[in-house]
Amino acid sequence: MDPSLVSFLPAHGLCLTNVPFIITASAFLNLVIAVSYFILAYVLYCLKKKLSKIPYVDTFLWLWVSFVSLCAITHVSKVLNLYYGGFYYYIDLVIHIVTAVVSVASAFLMWYYKGNIFTALNSYMDADCTECYDQTNINSSKTVTFHKK
Repeated sequence: MDPSLVSFLPAHGLCLTNVPFIITASAFLNLVIAVSYFILAYVLYCLKKKLSKIPYVDTFLWLWVSFVSLCAITHVSKVLNLYYGGFYYYIDLVIHIVTAVVSVASAFLMWYYKGNIFTALNSYMDADCTECYDQTNINSSKTVTFHKK
């Protein structure tokens, strides 16, 4: 694509030059959200080591790490679109298309395999945290008796 065809597109921030607070707040908040998403992606990546016994965990976690990372990148692209126009709108569009594809794939696979995921998580919890699980059952039985009339 010829860059001169899109160079006339102004940055979003140009419309808001009379209200610099909105530009600054929007840029700051989008960057805060992006950093939060990147942290969530890192934590999900770290969970891979802990949940390695669960079937399909690699696929699910990589999809979720990709999804969350792409969500972060969309917020970074919003900040770029505040200050730069032109070709950045096409980059933003490509980022959103990729994010949409990964989002749909993640949601579909999670929904399709939800039974397997719950079964695997239950067996993982039973094997690795029996004392936590027993404590939860004790607490729930107390709660049930407390609510009886």
